[in-house]
Amino acid sequence: MGQSGYVIANWTIGSLLHDLAARGQHPAIISFGEDGIATWDAASVADNALRLAAGLRQGKNGGGAVALCGPNSPAWIIAALAALAAGRTLVPIDDLADSEQFAEALGSSNAGIVITTARHLEECREKLRIGHVGAILLDNGAHSKTAKKSWQSLLGEPGDCSPAVESDEPAVLTWTSGTTGSAKAFVLTHRIIAVNVEALRRLDIVGPRDRALLPLPLHHAYPFVVGMLTALTLGTVIVLPGASTGPSLMRALRAAEVTTIVGVPRLYEALVAAIGARIRAEGRAIHLVWHALLELAILAQRMTGIPLGHALFAQVRRGVGPRLRLLVSGGAGLERRVEERLRALGWEVLSGYGLAETASLFTCNRPHERRRGSAGRPLSGNEIRIARPDDHGIGEIELRGGSITKGYLGDPEANRLVFTPDGWFRTGDLGSVDHDGFLFVTGRTKETLVLGDGKKINPEELERIYERAPEIVELALLEDKGALVALVRPDEARLRERGISNLRDGIRVLLGEKAQGSPSHQRLSGFALIGDPLPRTRLGKYRRFLLPALYARSVTGASCHPPHSPTPADAALLREPAAAAAWQVLRQYFTDRLL
Repeated sequence: MGQSGYVIANWTIGSLLHDLAARGQHPAIISFGEDGIATWDAASVADNALRLAAGLRQGKNGGGAVALCGPNSPAWIIAALAALAAGRTLVPIDDLADSEQFAEALGSSNAGIVITTARHLEECREKLRIGHVGAILLDNGAHSKTAKKSWQSLLGEPGDCSPAVESDEPAVLTWTSGTTGSAKAFVLTHRIIAVNVEALRRLDIVGPRDRALLPLPLHHAYPFVVGMLTALTLGTVIVLPGASTGPSLMRALRAAEVTTIVGVPRLYEALVAAIGARIRAEGRAIHLVWHALLELAILAQRMTGIPLGHALFAQVRRGVGPRLRLLVSGGAGLERRVEERLRALGWEVLSGYGLAETASLFTCNRPHERRRGSAGRPLSGNEIRIARPDDHGIGEIELRGGSITKGYLGDPEANRLVFTPDGWFRTGDLGSVDHDGFLFVTGRTKETLVLGDGKKINPEELERIYERAPEIVELALLEDKGALVALVRPDEARLRERGISNLRDGIRVLLGEKAQGSPSHQRLSGFALIGDPLPRTRLGKYRRFLLPALYARSVTGASCHPPHSPTPADAALLREPAAAAAWQVLRQYFTDRLL
């Protein structure tokens, strides 16, 4: 499926920085923060990145990897570009990593320099044995005891900044998302990234007049390649909202005149829900009219392709973002109903499919070449085949192309399993390809639930049906003793609005209503209520390997909160004999309730 042969990539980190420098004062990054709005022009980004690259090459640890850990910011982007330009392997680490995760990532990468915030350095100072690693401050906060230098102090002379990096050299060392277990490390080379950026550039979807909101953490391949590198290549302004909360996103959308969002399905599901909630607040009559018009627009769009909602809902769109026109979705599958509603409201919606191992997007829908509910066709040079398809044409998705990693580091057994004898990459995802080459993703092989009677359940598809009840915030399916069960996080306020005071009885009724008409094996045998958000990756996917233990704790009435390490104040208190004795008594009688 798809065109044969690989894209000949012209993109390099050097060409990107050269183009940025040539754009002069054209904005490259608009950043929102506590101190206000900061704008970095393209020439300044290029100059700082090139000078920092010179400093990294001249440093005493000039040959090792560069670990980068911090929140999205212009400084993060400049540091990443500099590491790539210096020929150093970039190791992006999640800003939400705790001290153990941070230290483990740093140790496994053999990084010679870590560029991070004062907070991370202080938290990890003893574990990192920082004397063996050059520590540079990413933020402008007070200098830590561990690092005395900021990234600006490492800037070299402009004349020493000509980057020359071989295309097959490592560019980024990163990890799988860890949704089904331990994360595995792998490398993306400069060539792999170039193939993907070049293929995305040829789509010609956005350009210098666009401004792209980027609310996703940049340590992930999808926002890094699509939202950062490709946007900078195309001259599209990157807008960093400062936080992923609703008010922060709305402020950035309006103030920065955003035209496109690079997001994940969870963000767009929240957007649809927020619009619906705002309409409901206007009164029952207005909500009924709005709902009828929305369904009419969906039907017209589905039957004739006429964008009826573009005129009907102009005011709704202006309320979200006056210039917003395009919603790009990746990282997970976008539900067909959510996509239809967004398009019916008048926005262009383009979704795709890819993995971190494929340097982000591998397939995508185009403006004039898309299919409802699909993940689109392969990018130029990529190929797809379906292995061992069933009677419905569904089987494991296998990929071949120039943007796929060569394998996992130090894990020959995983590499043997993930690559077929003839060189195709086994994704672990299930799907089908229609006669026009459009990919439809249906689930994951490792996440398929096999019940006691042998029946198989794709949890994602069924979860979407149950989650359509507005009184359910989250629902995750799992298998327990051969039966289909669920973890449910209810919306208590909405249940009370309906006059339901007993949460468990109310949820039982709702689940029964949603299961009507479904086969018996798709109906729940039990469920447990949970008060806290279910465990997810930063891109919104359930970390399913954590669900069985969480369910077991929940059905016994144990706390659903994850255990917390004692704070320094807690530890000091527990060193007192009386407090320590009291703690031991509490643990003896309330083991399942103490954090």
